[in-house]
Amino acid sequence: MSLAVTLALFVVAVLSLLPETDRLPPLLLVGAVVGATVGTVTTFDPRYAGIAAGGLVIWSVVYLLVSDTADTEAGEEPTPRIRKPSELPDFDDVGGLEDLKQRLEERVIAPITSPDAYEEYDISPVNGILLYGPPGCGKTFVANALAGESGFALISATPTDITSKWVGEAAQNIQVLFETARANEPCVLLLDELDAVAASRSEMGTSSQQQMVNQLLVELAAIDGSDVVVVGTTNRLEDIDTAIRRSGRFDDRIEVPPPDAGARREILRVALDGRPVTSTLDLSKTVSATAGYASSDVETLAEIASRHALSASEPIDEHHLSAAVAETGTSIANWLPAYDSVTEGRTDVSVVQPDGVNISATETLETDVQTRFSDVLGMEETKQRIQTRLLDPVRNNAWYETVGLADVDGALFHGPSSSILTKLARATAGELGLPLVVISPEQLGTELQRGPANRMSELFAIARANTPCVVVITDLNRLAPITTDVRQGITFVDRLAGQLRQLAAADLLVIGTATGTAEVASPVRDTGCFEVRIEVSRPDVDTRKTVLRSTLTDEILEDGFDWDQAAAAVAGLASDDIRSVAEMAARTAVRNEQPLSTEGLAAAASEYQSDGEDGPPRYIT
Repeated sequence: MSLAVTLALFVVAVLSLLPETDRLPPLLLVGAVVGATVGTVTTFDPRYAGIAAGGLVIWSVVYLLVSDTADTEAGEEPTPRIRKPSELPDFDDVGGLEDLKQRLEERVIAPITSPDAYEEYDISPVNGILLYGPPGCGKTFVANALAGESGFALISATPTDITSKWVGEAAQNIQVLFETARANEPCVLLLDELDAVAASRSEMGTSSQQQMVNQLLVELAAIDGSDVVVVGTTNRLEDIDTAIRRSGRFDDRIEVPPPDAGARREILRVALDGRPVTSTLDLSKTVSATAGYASSDVETLAEIASRHALSASEPIDEHHLSAAVAETGTSIANWLPAYDSVTEGRTDVSVVQPDGVNISATETLETDVQTRFSDVLGMEETKQRIQTRLLDPVRNNAWYETVGLADVDGALFHGPSSSILTKLARATAGELGLPLVVISPEQLGTELQRGPANRMSELFAIARANTPCVVVITDLNRLAPITTDVRQGITFVDRLAGQLRQLAAADLLVIGTATGTAEVASPVRDTGCFEVRIEVSRPDVDTRKTVLRSTLTDEILEDGFDWDQAAAAVAGLASDDIRSVAEMAARTAVRNEQPLSTEGLAAAASEYQSDGEDGPPRYIT
């Protein structure tokens, strides 16, 4: 018995060297095992005591190791990573989702960055946003881009960052997250996969989970009035606790659906940007073939196409994209029945042929307008005016009505270049992702036996039958000139004005173009369709340089080519005319086997202007 007692005392002495907080469990176990050993061994054998003592030492060491690790896990507070805006993407990196980006700009960014106007209307910034929709469609990326676009810091957390096996620690983790967010205002706090953190409390099995949701509710209420924007993401909105979803916690719930045709095109453009592509790359077939893809699926396709092109040492073309389409597919097949529209694609839009209309609606309605503002070189101030005065109100009509601003039915683009006016109007339809009907003097005058007024009525009927869409009426100064008198066509002007009033009441956006507002007959100009008027001036010097640089390659230019002089030589010309002059000058230089000089460009501009006089205007009668 003395040997067992001696070994037990030795173990106790060793354990006594440990901190007091770590002694009790091992000592209790020592006492229990020694007592059991002594009480059950009738004839004492030293081997039993040695085995018991050795087991106790091993168990104590293991216990302390596990205890130390557990204490570290349970005791360490989470250290959320704070990302600077410079480390984040912005809205330019988000393919498509224009309506969503605009909504975030107006409801989150602007009230924080420009508070005065919003305070006047007593409109507060949105502190909580729930992004929901199928996986892989860009919810997390949009949240990152929101922070980058706004210049806010980003703090993100996943369920593994928050949840814990230790009672009460998950609630503490949430508290630390929000404290960090408030210490870094303005910031975006991203709670990814929120349904895993804030599931319905009625379905939770532990009090720790319920404490976690309760703490989240407390923190969400506490950020009201601060410059902290909480963005939660979830695949299924209904899986989140109702108290979390109700107004006052997450003020905005925004669906992020699978990308439509326009968004898929933009995602492909962004994904291929910076990679070698053919100059004539056409994305139309790929856009149609990827109907129903998630955003991440489209990005994967671009990656695979790039690998195919790399293997062949070729720039990326339609062949590589087609091969990538054959190797990929949608990852959200189970979600698509709820999104029938996205599986159609813009090129497959069902076109309505109105009764009694002889003109083909299919041939008239452009369902996939590919022109974008990026296709209009330079003219940044003009494009920004169109964005602010026309696109924003159209995209956010309901919000504008809440602050007492009227609906926008259309706009009149006016300026000296008819071609650039039409291109900007087409780009507006492309930016909105809406079908387009173009009406020009040439179209109305091609079948004179039927009369331009009748043809105009049929074109307008096609537009009304396929709303929402954009109607572009070009050269109003030729269709309804101010010089028109009774004998020349007052009847047509009156009918045009009447048709425009009907369009103003439909779900249509009407854009007219004219070389000058004063040149359009007042019955047409003042119908109410053209309350927004945007002047489009001749290209400024920066735009002229941009057009010239995009047309002329360094290989054909003489050393020291003066871009300022070149821009001055084409002053007064429209962008398309500048491009034509540059191409003419380049061909002349190549033909003469000489580098192109600024003098050569100026000579081409002078020749172009002398040969490019417009003919007399053609009026509708």
